[in-house]
Amino acid sequence: MQLIEPAPPHCPNGHRLGPNEVLVGWQTTNEPYCRTWECRTCGSIVRDGAGSPREDEIVANEDLLVELSMDELREVAAFATACAEPVLAIFERHCAGDTRARSALDEALRFASGGNRTKALRMTAFAAHRAARSAQEGGLEAAVDAARAAGHAGGAAYLHPLAKSTQVKHILGAAAHAARALELDAGDDYTVGDGYIEKAGSLASPTVVSVLTRYPRAPGGGGRVGELMRALDTRLRGLQTCR
Repeated sequence: MQLIEPAPPHCPNGHRLGPNEVLVGWQTTNEPYCRTWECRTCGSIVRDGAGSPREDEIVANEDLLVELSMDELREVAAFATACAEPVLAIFERHCAGDTRARSALDEALRFASGGNRTKALRMTAFAAHRAARSAQEGGLEAAVDAARAAGHAGGAAYLHPLAKSTQVKHILGAAAHAARALELDAGDDYTVGDGYIEKAGSLASPTVVSVLTRYPRAPGGGGRVGELMRALDTRLRGLQTCR
């Protein structure tokens, strides 16, 4: 008899965990020990018992869906791109000749300006995350987050209409990683990141704020990037309350 181990179909950010898209491991550092699946696109980890719902469960439960138009997706992508662009120079300074982050931003801007969600858009976003891993191997911390900001800008076009807190990363991930890149570039000065979050808040259009408030609040965890994302999430939701 052949035993088949069940595995989650997606990571928390919505990326497929199929062949060549996931690293399967085993957590033994903390009890209880468990199987892990690491997304090769964004690096997020699913642990046994905490996986994403099956696709048939997502379709069957309409209460999990939110309204989301293509025009709104374009505005979200435009916001994410505007947040990520200022740190492109950080990546290119540390990783001269690596065009992956720039290509992701170019494709994201093309979509935001009215283009289609093409294969190039998805692939350049994936490539930017791979560029981040390359920078990480070289110990280039600020470049890591700058590349991840570009990757999240490209990924903003693939925000899913699922009312899950993890989807907030598609909206605010680029800004949070850009803020972290800036503060690392300034010697890990948290005031720099906090200041950029304030600036990013001013870049969000009413449409972006409206889309954000259809989702649960940003999830916990995520280290300093998670803190920055939650700060921006709180700021933007406050704008909706004031209107």
